[in-house]
Amino acid sequence: MDVEVAGECVHRIARAVEHSWPEIVALVGPLVGEAAASLDGPDALMDFGLAAMAVHIQASAEALGPDEAERIRTAILNRVCSHLGSVRRQAVEQYARAWHDSIIAGEAPLDCLACLLCDRWGISCSGPPRRCPGRDPLVVMMLGTVLLTLATSAPA
Repeated sequence: MDVEVAGECVHRIARAVEHSWPEIVALVGPLVGEAAASLDGPDALMDFGLAAMAVHIQASAEALGPDEAERIRTAILNRVCSHLGSVRRQAVEQYARAWHDSIIAGEAPLDCLACLLCDRWGISCSGPPRRCPGRDPLVVMMLGTVLLTLATSAPA
């Protein structure tokens, strides 16, 4: 059962990200200027999808018991690994760690994931420093909102 749920979750998030990607690039691109070129490659799309999967895992864990949340998390990570390789699994785990660490530090987890995503894309936005020095808070807020929207549209 967990494997089927994980497979459906990974598939739905991947489809949603792929479908929404041109719109995401159109929203973020003008805000990051020349750095928008880093959004053209397939790795940027993949990283965004992996971040959305990490958000889904973390958001689902809040609604489930610890044992069930861990089973779903493991099934999703195994599904990601079997389809995309262990490097992609490590990326999802890195996003999940950032989420967890931000909560412990009393920071907004979606902001931290958006900043990590920008780092992975090699985007350094100009803007007032806040939680993410050198990042435009509008870019961070927009990416976090889209991540949450796409991640929570998939079933737990």
